[in-house]
Amino acid sequence: MLNSTSIQINPANIDVSNLSSEFPLAHLTGTSDARWTDKQIAAITSYVADGGVLLIDACGGSAPFAQNMRGLISCRALFT
Repeated sequence: MLNSTSIQINPANIDVSNLSSEFPLAHLTGTSDARWTDKQIAAITSYVADGGVLLIDACGGSAPFAQNMRGLISCRALFT
């Protein structure tokens, strides 16, 4: 079986505050309790509102990261 696709993927490491429509899919992963700045929250909010897809992964089942992401996702400002 051939594992290929016609979709071109160009991985890039960027700071969350630099999310833009240039990246239709963003993969956010971590293992520790992250602290988000107002600028980063605004960038995530704008990215999602503009149709960006944010895939969040608590690497290795990291409870601190997962808990932090639940708090971020439950922020109503993210989806209004």
